[in-house]
Amino acid sequence: MDIEQLQAFLDTADIPKIKSKPKTFLGIAKQPHYENVLSNIYAFYLNKSEEHGFKDLFIISLLEIIKRKTSINDIHCKYFKIRTEYPTDKGGRIDLLIRNDSEAIIIENKVYHFLNNDLNDYWNTIRVNNKIGIVLSLRKIPYTGHDNFINITHLELMEEVIGNLNIYKEQASSKYLVFLEDLYQNIKNLSLSHMKVEELELFQDNKEKINQLVEYRKNIQIHVEDEVAKACKELGGNLKLVKPKDKNRSKRLRYMLSPNQKDLVITVVYGELLNEAGGKLHLIVELRNRLLENREQYRNIQFPLDAEAVRSDDFFKIKNQNYEHFASKSYDLELENFHDLNLFIVSKLKEDGLYSVYTHLNSYIKENRKGKRNLQSVEQ
Repeated sequence: MDIEQLQAFLDTADIPKIKSKPKTFLGIAKQPHYENVLSNIYAFYLNKSEEHGFKDLFIISLLEIIKRKTSINDIHCKYFKIRTEYPTDKGGRIDLLIRNDSEAIIIENKVYHFLNNDLNDYWNTIRVNNKIGIVLSLRKIPYTGHDNFINITHLELMEEVIGNLNIYKEQASSKYLVFLEDLYQNIKNLSLSHMKVEELELFQDNKEKINQLVEYRKNIQIHVEDEVAKACKELGGNLKLVKPKDKNRSKRLRYMLSPNQKDLVITVVYGELLNEAGGKLHLIVELRNRLLENREQYRNIQFPLDAEAVRSDDFFKIKNQNYEHFASKSYDLELENFHDLNLFIVSKLKEDGLYSVYTHLNSYIKENRKGKRNLQSVEQ
């Protein structure tokens, strides 16, 4: 497929911007799908006496779904206790048990695991007259494997709860309302694909062109990174090109390290060129770690006049102990600059005084370290 065909595709295709799923507290805590965590949260909200203030919102919502899916009308659970991990006769565990002396709702909570539990054991363990079993799952299960267990999805339950929420909002705790909405979002994240059918259809119909564009994008990335590597060699001075260990940063920038001091670097940030319309190239001289312990010492360096425009006064104000920009400048790129990025980087570093800042810092640090070693030798 040639460039003209790819250009025609880009000109005519309505390419959607795919939205990522909103983050939730459970997701941030790396526990969005743990069954015992969700069971504990459900148990909290099902408890009418808990401080959330939603009263019987959850149990009413659950009973409404049960009534729609079955012919059972004699389970009311006005007064009940909730147990999690309830032991069965044969050594199993019921994830959630809602019961009183005459009624029970037996819930097996499933997220990603297969349904291979002994539901018969669960059923026989609970000896009350009126009871119903529920397999709570992410996806619909046509048959649970037990005639007395129905399937309800997590999303069905939460949508029923949210649908009934309005009449409970005024009496509820605002804090637990936020938690409830976050739980609902977490269930949606687990249950729903973040891509629409029409978005997948676009890919299916144009797979070859899209894959070609992906490969094209990779080649652009390779071009930029190769040009940065050439610039590092072109500058000389034994600069060492280093790729950040972090994957996201490694796609956006490269470090040129001083051979005398690894915490003095020229940073080339090119990520915007690849990812943003109108993105800029950023060239930065920065100091890191121990070189930041006594910042005032760098005021004594006599920099050339051409370096004054790129130096940052904030270097002496901000107290970040990991890294700090000593000098920097950002650039818009024309197509010819993008093509010969190596020459552009080298010329701008030298023309705008950034490389001069680097060399003066490098010489100062080298001499300063040499002076300290000589002083230590005299003292010894």
